[in-house]
Amino acid sequence: MKILRSRGGIYLLLLLMAINLAGCNQAEEAGDEAVIEQAPAFTLPELQKQENLSYPEDFADQKVILTFFSMG
Repeated sequence: MKILRSRGGIYLLLLLMAINLAGCNQAEEAGDEAVIEQAPAFTLPELQKQENLSYPEDFADQKVILTFFSMG
């Protein structure tokens, strides 16, 4: 607590608080600019039916989030 009692410590604390508050006003709105590039067309087997799902044909006029992961 000696750092906060000194004048330099108080200035440091005020500087850190100002930087933190300035960063709070930097909110970005998610929109079309968040999309880097459109995913290429692909077809995958559906797990519960004996059919295939095709992107983008089967998802026209819908918002789609693709998640890629590995179980291994």
